[in-house]
Amino acid sequence: MSIFEQFSTDPAANTKAPPLGAPNGGTSIKSLDDICRTLMAAIREVGDLASNVQNATESVRGIVELATIAEVQAGTDTVRAVTPAGLAARTATLTRAGVVELATSEETLAGADTARAVTPAGLAGAIEDIVLGQVPAATTSVSGVVELATSAEAQTGTDTARAVTPAALAAVTATATRAGLVELATNAEAIAGSDTTRAVTPAGLAAAMPSSPADASTTTRGIVELATNAEVATGTDTVRAVTPAGLASLEATAALAGLVELATAAEVATGTDATRAVTPKGIADNISIGNPGYINLPGTLVIRYGFTTTSTGGARTITFGTAFANAVNCLLLTPSAASSNYACRVSAISTSAFTAQLFDAADGPAPSGVTFYWLAIGG
Repeated sequence: MSIFEQFSTDPAANTKAPPLGAPNGGTSIKSLDDICRTLMAAIREVGDLASNVQNATESVRGIVELATIAEVQAGTDTVRAVTPAGLAARTATLTRAGVVELATSEETLAGADTARAVTPAGLAGAIEDIVLGQVPAATTSVSGVVELATSAEAQTGTDTARAVTPAALAAVTATATRAGLVELATNAEAIAGSDTTRAVTPAGLAAAMPSSPADASTTTRGIVELATNAEVATGTDTVRAVTPAGLASLEATAALAGLVELATAAEVATGTDATRAVTPKGIADNISIGNPGYINLPGTLVIRYGFTTTSTGGARTITFGTAFANAVNCLLLTPSAASSNYACRVSAISTSAFTAQLFDAADGPAPSGVTFYWLAIGG
């Protein structure tokens, strides 16, 4: 009988065993040596039991050794057991499967975390943030969200913030006032010469040009030679074309019809220009109907005129308004019809003014307020 059988098969004996050396004949251990021998036997029996327990496998329960963190990360050991600490150390990398922490929506949107995994919810949150405009708008130097341009915006060609789709690009066709896409004309279209939306290629142009083009005439399109300045001046050539330079060289003279420049009012008054034409306005600008007034005749001849009344003593100093350039050659005064019985006398004549005095028949000074007229001619 083993020690286990002695102390476990009879619970009553285990709990009610008489003390050591009991005289009533119950089972007892009489000395320390007996206790030691009994314990050693129990230990040997436990060792025998352990030596008979086999290692655990996928199909058999048994004993197992715990794997180290390095063994867990290596992932090749098939006989050791993983502890929670070993499992936590088995993190996922680009080259190793393992446990991984889930990224938040903010970490997903930031796009910089290389150790966490994106969840469907995190991805949806990042997409929502994009839709809500938390990602910057795209520019020529920054990646971001962009709105698609309409065909009208693509044709306008001024929007710098939207993106053009293939359909919008196709709508940007070239016109007479807008750069854009253009289709090439066929040779037949180039020869027909009626298409206003397609572009002619060199081959199409060559096909449209006749091999021996006819000379141009007043009724037929064709090639033409350019006239020289001398031929333009002669004015008899009917087969050559006049260039802008040739036309500009055709100046009018006293003997030849041609282009003429208009004279200014100052040039009309000077009267020395023999190549420019006088206009009605050029003449009108040299005449002033006023008091005083003037007429600037071509050349150096100038007329000044006006009227006024006498002051006290019958005298009055009069300015010409615009002074004569050189001298006053002639000065005429005459009383008004109502004052015809007065005589006039002139003094202190200069290029800018003169003094007039009226006298009656007795050679006395005219009273103030007598009207008289004056006219001066000079240059």
